[in-house]
Amino acid sequence: MSTLRQYMQDYLAMRRDLGFRLVEAEVYLKGFCDFMERRTETIVTAQLALDWATAPVGIRPASWAGRLTTVRQFAHYLQGFEPRTEIPATRLLPFRPKRSKPH
Repeated sequence: MSTLRQYMQDYLAMRRDLGFRLVEAEVYLKGFCDFMERRTETIVTAQLALDWATAPVGIRPASWAGRLTTVRQFAHYLQGFEPRTEIPATRLLPFRPKRSKPH
C-alpha cells in the first residue's frame, strides 16, 4: 500500500469520526490514488489534481468541480505530513450553478 493511500485512509477515518459519511469522497479519493500510482507520482500538485478532476469526458463541469474540491480538502490534510503538497486554488475550475428563472 502506498503512503498516499495510507494517508487517504487515515483522512477518511478521521473525518468519519467527526460524523461525515464521505461515500462519494471515498470513491473520488480512491480514484485519485489510483491515478497517482499509475503515474508513479508521490507528491500531490495542483496540476495533477486538475488533470485527474477533468479526465472523465462527458460529465458536467459541476462534477469536475466536486472532484477537485474533494482532492483540495484532502490536500489540506496531506500538507501537514508532506509540505511539498500543493493545494489547488478554489477558482481553478470556476463553476456556478445556474439558477432557474422564477415563474
